Amino acid sequence: AKDHDDHPLHVIAAQCARTMVADVGLAMRDAWLGLLTPDALAQRALRWLVHPDDIDEKVDPGPGQLVGLIKAFAGANPAVIQSLDLPTSKARFLREGHASRERELNELSPMFASNDQNAERTGELTAIA
Repeated sequence: AKDHDDHPLHVIAAQCARTMVADVGLAMRDAWLGLLTPDALAQRALRWLVHPDDIDEKVDPGPGQLVGLIKAFAGANPAVIQSLDLPTSKARFLREGHASRERELNELSPMFASNDQNAERTGELTAIA
């Protein structure tokens, strides 16, 4: 869910995160109520740290929910999935990343200039002393 809100996968990432947070949150509540041991709580949280290819929906219905969410999203959003091809995604990433870095550099340029001026003044003062 860490994708920017304009990322094509932001919606599904947020849905997956919401599912995981709900499960771990309920487990935390159960631990507070004494219904779940700390080790069981840790195991419950750790089961979410798995590569999607390693999720077995029949063995673990928790992370298994994500498979269903992702399949439903992909089926309902074929254009989004199609837009994720490597050349297009890489070009977009580079284009947007470059524009973002250029904006940041422009915002920081006045600070660089003042630092250069300060360095010159420090050099002048050092020469006088």
